[in-house]
Amino acid sequence: MKRYLRPALVLAAMLAIGAVCSGSYLRAIEPLCARLIDSIAKAEHWQAAVSVDRGVRGTTLRLASIVRHAGKSAVVIATVTAGAVMQIVVTFWGVLLATRCASWRARIATTAAGIPICISLTVIAATGQLLAPSYGALAVLQGRADTATSWDYASDFLEAGGRTALSIAAALIVAAMAASSSAATRSTLMRRTPLGS
Repeated sequence: MKRYLRPALVLAAMLAIGAVCSGSYLRAIEPLCARLIDSIAKAEHWQAAVSVDRGVRGTTLRLASIVRHAGKSAVVIATVTAGAVMQIVVTFWGVLLATRCASWRARIATTAAGIPICISLTVIAATGQLLAPSYGALAVLQGRADTATSWDYASDFLEAGGRTALSIAAALIVAAMAASSSAATRSTLMRRTPLGS
């Protein structure tokens, strides 16, 4: 029974955090998404504005962009829901915290390593989904027969379970790297410790 208690508690905690903190987390990553999108928009000579909106369907990350090509332009509005973003956060931390660590020091190291990875993953995923419609509009302005772009394929992948797959993979990689680092540290300390001390 105790064997299944830890994963159950972690899952319950992640679900509670996801339900309560989704809007706050979206507002926290909004400046990072805005900075990344702004750099891409400047390279493409577009105008882009990222904001956090609270509507009937909950909190969303919103991108309003003006896409230009050969004297023609299009206004594109794209949104990503807080639930989509928190899916990555809940899955990542649920898997990472459910993995066993050799010590509390290893647990702290694993958690510290997971923070930037999780933030980067959510920012990149949200940015990709926000930009996909803009690149689709660009394809239309360019007169392409096939308006599907690599951004659309990436967005479809994320929508079709890609967020969960990437979150699990990232969490397992972080856990494996932390375990490897901890084992290497123990091995080094054992070699440095004199026998019989």
